[in-house]
Formats: sequence, C-alpha cells, structure tokens
Amino acid sequence: QQPQYRAPQAPVAAAPQPPKKNPLDDIIAKIKGFDFKALLKEPKKLIIPAAAVAAVLVLIILISVIASAGGDAVTAKMTYHFVEVDDEYMLLCDDTIIEEGLEDAYIVARSMDGSVALYDSDYELFAIQGKKSVSITDEYNNAVLSVNGAYVAVTDYDNVLTVYNTKNGDGTEIAEDVEAFCISPDGKTVVYTVDDDGDSVTYLYKGKDPIELGEDLFPLTVSNGGKLIYCIDDEKDNLVTVDTKGNTEKIAGDPHWNRFFMNEDHTQMIFQADGKWYATVKGGEKIKLTSDNSFYFLKYQYAASHAYEFDTYSYIITYPTSDLRNCYVVVDDNISWLDNKWELTKAAKDVEEAYVSADGKTLVYLKDNGKLQKVTSKKLDDPVDLAEDVYSFMPVSDCSAVYYINEDEELIFQKGTKEGKRVGDDVEGIMITHDDYCFFGSDDEVYGTKNGGKKVLISDEMDDMNITATVVVIWTDYDDGDYNISVATKGNKFKPIYEY
Repeated sequence: QQPQYRAPQAPVAAAPQPPKKNPLDDIIAKIKGFDFKALLKEPKKLIIPAAAVAAVLVLIILISVIASAGGDAVTAKMTYHFVEVDDEYMLLCDDTIIEEGLEDAYIVARSMDGSVALYDSDYELFAIQGKKSVSITDEYNNAVLSVNGAYVAVTDYDNVLTVYNTKNGDGTEIAEDVEAFCISPDGKTVVYTVDDDGDSVTYLYKGKDPIELGEDLFPLTVSNGGKLIYCIDDEKDNLVTVDTKGNTEKIAGDPHWNRFFMNEDHTQMIFQADGKWYATVKGGEKIKLTSDNSFYFLKYQYAASHAYEFDTYSYIITYPTSDLRNCYVVVDDNISWLDNKWELTKAAKDVEEAYVSADGKTLVYLKDNGKLQKVTSKKLDDPVDLAEDVYSFMPVSDCSAVYYINEDEELIFQKGTKEGKRVGDDVEGIMITHDDYCFFGSDDEVYGTKNGGKKVLISDEMDDMNITATVVVIWTDYDDGDYNISVATKGNKFKPIYEY
C-alpha cells in the first residue's frame, strides 16, 4: 500500500498497465474528515488486510520513523503532521507549531528515518528537517525523495529533471525532456529516460557525464552507485536488470504494475508477473512465492508500532528493512510467514483483524467466529487461544497484552493468557498510542487507561483526535464552536497549543 498521508501522485510516465486502485482509498477518504463522536457511536470493523480505526488514522497523517523486520530496531524520532484550522493548515513537528496559515498543504514524501519530509503548500514544494523548512521549487510536476532524505529528484512543468539538496535547496539540472526517472537510496545516482526525437533513451547519472543504457527502458529502481538497475523493457514487456554497458538480463515476463516491493537498499524485489508473485535478489533468477492474487506485508501496513513503508511512486514501495524475509504477509484472505528460504507457511486463516508485534515475530488476530488468538513465528502450528466472543481488539506494541471489546460492549484488558480485567462498559472504539496508552469511547465521552488500570476521563467535549507515531492531537469544544487543540507526547498529559 502506498502511504496514505499524501495526495495521489501521478506516475512519472504512463505505465504499460496502470497501478490498481488502492483498496483502502475509499476508507481513507471517509476517515480523513471523520467526526470522533460519530465514530465512537458507529465503529467500523475493517476486513483483512485491515485493522482497527487507530491504525488507519495513523496512515492518514503519519510521518513516522520506521520499524524493521526480524530483530531490527524500532525507533520513533519525530512526527511531522498538518492540522487544519479554518481552511488553513498548521505544520507541527510533534507538539511544536512550525508554520501557520499554509494553503492546501499536504505531505508529499518522507525519508526512511522520518527526519526529512517534503510537503506541498499552494503548489510550492518544501523540505523540512527538524524545525527548519526550505523551499525547493514552485514549478514541480513530480518529486521523488531519496530514501535517506538527502536529495529529491524533481521534474518541472517543462519536464526538466533537477536534483535538489533538501538541506539547503541547491539544485543541479540533470536533463531536459525527461519522461521517467528514479533515484538511488542515497540520492547520488539517477536513472532517467528522455524523449529523443520520438525515441525513449535511458541514461545513468552519477555526478559526471551521463551513461547511455539503451532505448525503450522504463526505470523502476536503482541501487547506490548504479550497481543494480531494475527496468521494464517496454518493447518486450519484461522485467529486466540493466548494467552500465546497456546489457539487459530478463527476470520475468508480463510484469504487473500494481506493486513492486523493495528492501531499503533496493537489492531485493518482490513483484507480480504472469499472475504469480515472485522474489528476486540482486537481479537473480526469480523465486516463486505464491499464485494467490494479493500479497501485502502485514507488519508495515498495520503494526501496533505504527510503522509502515516509504514509497517513491504508487507502484514502487521501499520497506524499512535490509531483508524482505522473516515476516508475516497477507496472501489473499490468509496470513502466512515468509521464511528465510522465501517459502510461505500459513499462520492464520479466516481473519478479520490482525496485528504484528514490534519485533515482527508475534501475530495476534481475530477470526471471523469471534475467537482471539496469538501465534509466534517459531510455533506457527500452535496458536494460543486468548478470548472468545470478541468484537474488536488492539494489542500493545509487543503483543504481550491486548485490549478487546466483547459482544456485551465491555472493554477487557488481558495480559497473556490470564483472565481478563474489565476496564469499561458501553465501549464503542479503541485506539492505542505509541507508548501503549489506550483511549476508548463510551457514552460520548473519551477515556484513557494504561496497563488496564483505572480509567481516566480525557474529555466529554471531544470533537476530533489524531494519533501519530510520537504524539496524540485532540480537538475539544471549549466555548460553543471555539476549539482548543491539545497535544500529548506521553499518556494523557495533554498541553494546549492553539485556540480558534
């Protein structure tokens, strides 16, 4: 899935087969302008691949720092996000207001570690690092941020390709009449295609004179230094690698443009071709994964740790991990474990909701019969029963405990397999923060609890709430249509930052 915090961006060039519609688009469109009280009165349960409302809210505005698979560290430095106030926007870095009075502002892209973000305000492109924003250009058609956030490749309205330094805004013009392009993770290498009197010619640029690679090649990704270049051979409709001498090596025919999943250094790729899903490592022979139609990484889309992917275009998605293996994936309606040998083992089926622990090894899921279960990657054939008659749930980040709503609308906190503790009644929705604080709605009021402890009233005048990787933002009606915006970086310790 592409990140949902940004407006749709057209592909740099027309793809032979356009990307399929994101299945969450309709949900996202509805939730972007949601009313929190209405949401609590009529909670929605999403079907896999999906999760509880909190995770979806995170996807809307989150510029998070990332989590990686299989033991890699999970970190969260800061969150850049926009708050709408009277048809204008404020840009916040965590709980600090950076800019006010912005028009039509939205996040365009973010770096893999979350420390750099691109945003658009009234058709002008800016880069922000920490609390400093720099204007990049007010004439851009497409922009691709390098994975490390150091550079951004931009084509303007006249299809001139320029690479900008995001720290100071300095730019280097690369080429004219550019049809398509991609940029390496470190931002120092660019592969681009130009229209040369009706012919499409592709070049490699590494800071010196460009190297011609050949004709009729659509660039997908390039690794640092141009050591590995993935392209689509438009003439033969093949997924290929290209070397610096212009030699191509076929990986697969009939590639589908719905998604190309990459690891963080762009050496591994998972893709769909001829109706099947494959993997390739460093451009090597394709490895068949499955014949099922859909394939998603569960951890990065819906993990309780609020981590998800970085993407360049809607069809190129880079994940924050050095290795795409050893993780849970959604294959059609089932969840499977993708092991070190690129083999899939079924972990759960008939699932309605699912979450993965921050370390990527534990899966907690709700079956369509109301049974809540947990399984680990080392014991995939031995699920643990947690509860029955469950309506909805969310776990803490390491999945050692869960909050769930049963069919009697009671909120239950359960640690391990011990008997659960009732926390609230008439509960209509759950949201869990980055520090495992739980917010829930009951009778038009919003409460909070930590570790299943005594509930604390947060507000009985809540109008809206956003949960990001590092902060929680709430809107409260303090005087008949006037609102107070407050932010908490920990638990329920909110501080007001703005009134309007």
